[in-house]
Amino acid sequence: MQPKPSTDNKQSLISDLHALRNVVEATRSVGDTRPLHNVLPGLTSFISKAENAADDLVFNMSLIWAAIKKSRNLTGLKQTFMATTTTEIRTALRATGLSGSELVRQTNLEVEKSKVTVNAVVSKGVEWIKLINMNEQRLLFEMAANGWDFDSESESESESKDQSWPNSVNLTAEIKSTGNDRLSIVRHAKMLARASQSNPCRYRIPTVRIVLPRITAGKVKEIDKVLDMARNAGPNIILETAESDFVAGKSLSLGTVLSRLMVDESEDLTTTVNLDTSILVALMSDITHSSIPDQPWYSKATTQQIIDEQKDPGAMTRALYPALQGRDLVCTEAVANHMRVQMKIMGTPTQQARLDALFSGIDSLGLDPNPPERLAAFKALSSHVVPDDLRLPIKIVNFNIEQTFETGLIPEAARSVISELRDITCSTFTYGWISRTTTISCNKQLTSIVGRVVQQSNIGSGPIVWVCPVVRSLAPNGNHHRADKRSDLRKVREDKERLTQGEES
Repeated sequence: MQPKPSTDNKQSLISDLHALRNVVEATRSVGDTRPLHNVLPGLTSFISKAENAADDLVFNMSLIWAAIKKSRNLTGLKQTFMATTTTEIRTALRATGLSGSELVRQTNLEVEKSKVTVNAVVSKGVEWIKLINMNEQRLLFEMAANGWDFDSESESESESKDQSWPNSVNLTAEIKSTGNDRLSIVRHAKMLARASQSNPCRYRIPTVRIVLPRITAGKVKEIDKVLDMARNAGPNIILETAESDFVAGKSLSLGTVLSRLMVDESEDLTTTVNLDTSILVALMSDITHSSIPDQPWYSKATTQQIIDEQKDPGAMTRALYPALQGRDLVCTEAVANHMRVQMKIMGTPTQQARLDALFSGIDSLGLDPNPPERLAAFKALSSHVVPDDLRLPIKIVNFNIEQTFETGLIPEAARSVISELRDITCSTFTYGWISRTTTISCNKQLTSIVGRVVQQSNIGSGPIVWVCPVVRSLAPNGNHHRADKRSDLRKVREDKERLTQGEES
């Protein structure tokens, strides 16, 4: 029988969760570098569910919260990951002869099978927590229902004792089937091992902590065999049973718990930070700095950003400025040239003025490189508070990738990583990599790709990246919308050639 929680237990859970949300919102409102932006939506949903939950669900949620309280650096709640990418699934299915609507249908089915959900992501993303609320009696029943031979001494011999990564299979969303995969604990462990391998964080495969608070190891030998099978799913799988220190250890005070759960993202920031195009776009965007009306030529994404900014004015500046202020700001010459070209084509007058304020040299504002004058000009172009220690202008660095390889400062194997990136992106991430400077980006998908390729290439540590959780695009001018696209592309090429040759007027 599952213990029945009292009303007091429910209220205690809800009170703790509200305390966590208050801390998250407080740090967010003052622009702290520990905003936990990714946690807030999941936390709000978790609280709402707890407030309206029946007793059984409250008990399960209390177990999840108990596991989270033993952790540090909370970065996500109820996160879903793919064990295999959609592209890999589609390719594998196409190899079987599927095509057309049947390929689409089967791909969608396999994608759903490939999804795994964890209760929490902690340790700045390098650890997942999965709670399985199963007791010993239910596990024994599941084993019997799936034909477990309780008299056999070698039931688990077919399960490898070598804790290596799971092998790929034809349909990579599926785990190679054995009779023991029908046991939910083993199945969860294998899927989580595969998903963690496919979703590296900070160039590491995340540790998966499977919490089994209602199962005690060492009591029933058949159950111990199942636990061993789950552990053997991958070298990063940790099982925490009822008697473990993680589950049974002393509880911490709420104040200590809240302090431990907060993520200090400033630890990832160097004294000089390297800005990619997505950050420069955000710094120049009218959407970031003011409330602007929607226009018929705006994309859906741009319109949504305008709506988001109206609901939460200054969201971008609160998320970004703490990572920039008090630090020297740099970008590569390729990035700066790209932004100038883009601004000539798409920029509104205010966005062009911000570009002029951000970069050095005599320009259309009539400014010299004097930082106070530039900062004052930038402040005048924003309806939000700009920190006094935002160090302008942004320094442009001349960086040659091929010369970098000749120096041997980064491994030759890194070419495989760099070859996956566009020229501008390649310039940004490679410069940050070789200089050991934190690269700041809004492009979460791109940074994930870089992380995965670095991890798969066995290079070791790659570029240090700080991802801003808010994204803003340029608000394109109407002339850009009405211009012929082929003419625009031709103009982009011509402008790039002039910039490369140093002939920009």
